[in-house]
Amino acid sequence: MEDRFWRRVDRRGPDECWPWTGKIDRWGYGEHRWQWRGRTFTTTASRYALSLHTAPAFSWVLCCHHCDNPSCCNPAHLYWGDVLSNASDRSSRNRHARARGKGVANAARAMVASGMSKLAVARALGVTPQSVRNAAQTPNARKWTRRSPPIPPCTPH
Repeated sequence: MEDRFWRRVDRRGPDECWPWTGKIDRWGYGEHRWQWRGRTFTTTASRYALSLHTAPAFSWVLCCHHCDNPSCCNPAHLYWGDVLSNASDRSSRNRHARARGKGVANAARAMVASGMSKLAVARALGVTPQSVRNAAQTPNARKWTRRSPPIPPCTPH
């Protein structure tokens, strides 16, 4: 079973990333499947690689990457961690989403109150119309945690 797994890993130098060459999921993580006693199991390739190197202490631990490469299977780049350690590692390398927070929500509320349409406010602020509706209906800015893709300007007919 291990041979089948490692055939799908491009093993390079000991300090380089070892990318998974098999199926990749929509987030960029390698997807490894295997069968045991008539059942099919699926996990990330990096988690499987790290479990071959060192077993996790608990089933809920995450396989975290020092290299920020989701398809990497080099055990030297991987470590077992929890949600908090993964988040702090991500933040320490500025890999987290930038919160726009209350400033944008307050600006959206003010622009809507001044008579601008919610669609125009969304285009001006670079957020989705649903975000503007949420800001107009909600007195706090809980839902304003990350920048939404901008709405393209409409062309007059």
